[in-house]
Amino acid sequence: MHLGWNYNVNITKENEKAMTAQSLLTAPFRRLSLPIIKKFNEYIKYSENEDLRRIFNRLSQGSISDNDKDVEESAKLHSELESIYAKAQVCEPNDKTKCYTLSPYLERAMQIEKNYDRLLWAWKGWHDQCGNKIRPVYLPYIDLLNKNAQENGFKDLSVKKKISIKFFFCIIYF
Repeated sequence: MHLGWNYNVNITKENEKAMTAQSLLTAPFRRLSLPIIKKFNEYIKYSENEDLRRIFNRLSQGSISDNDKDVEESAKLHSELESIYAKAQVCEPNDKTKCYTLSPYLERAMQIEKNYDRLLWAWKGWHDQCGNKIRPVYLPYIDLLNKNAQENGFKDLSVKKKISIKFFFCIIYF
């Protein structure tokens, strides 16, 4: 959690490397614990403790690749997606020195703005700055996650429902 926090508040190559290294470090534990969690979930579903049932159901939906190269590549792609998403900025049409990130500036503008042209500027600007850069990273990332989902007994990623939807919204407006 500490590494994730560091990366989210300070997106640097060093923090990205630390996150990738952590993924590789935790992968063996996850490979061993996931089958146990799935088996335990079969029994905990009869528990009267709703929180416990929900927690173990969520944990049992996890997956881990047996291939460390796939784990590393997935972590790198995810970090790259996060970086693009966090760093994308939209500049004012008449003043290129006034640029805004999605959160909180553009999100707030899209909540309160009534002017169609301003809304279009915010949405199209965000798509152009985020979506065009994310798409070539997102597609191989989804391929890796689909492969991982299938290795873990799911038909595909849509069954797992573990993908962050925010990256998808960057690219849907082509």
